[in-house]
Amino acid sequence: MRRFFSAPGEPSAEATAQLMNGSAPLNPDGLISIQGKVNTVTGATLDAGQISVAGEIRSTAPAEAGFADAVNLSGLDTAAGVTLEAGDISLQAAGDVDVSGTLAA
Repeated sequence: MRRFFSAPGEPSAEATAQLMNGSAPLNPDGLISIQGKVNTVTGATLDAGQISVAGEIRSTAPAEAGFADAVNLSGLDTAAGVTLEAGDISLQAAGDVDVSGTLAA
C-alpha cells in the first residue's frame, strides 16, 4: 500500500492504472483472513499474498423462500428478465491459500 499512494490520500496514477487493468502486484506479506461469512450472488475474487478462510464464502443465489422471508417484497412487481445466478469464487495468492472453512458456489 505504501507504493500505491504518492502522498497521504493521493493514489499515484501508475498504481491506479495497474489496479484498474488487473496488473497490480501482490504483496507477498499481505493477508486476507475470512473468519466470518461473506455472501455474494455475483461471485468473489480474493487476491493477496496469503489467504486464510476459516469462515464461509458463499456465492449462490438466495433460496426464493428464504430471500422473500428476509426481505419485504410484498406489493412489489418483479422486473422482467431479472434472474439470480450463482457466481464463481476465485482465490489467488502469491503464497499460501488455507481453507479450513466453507466455499460454496
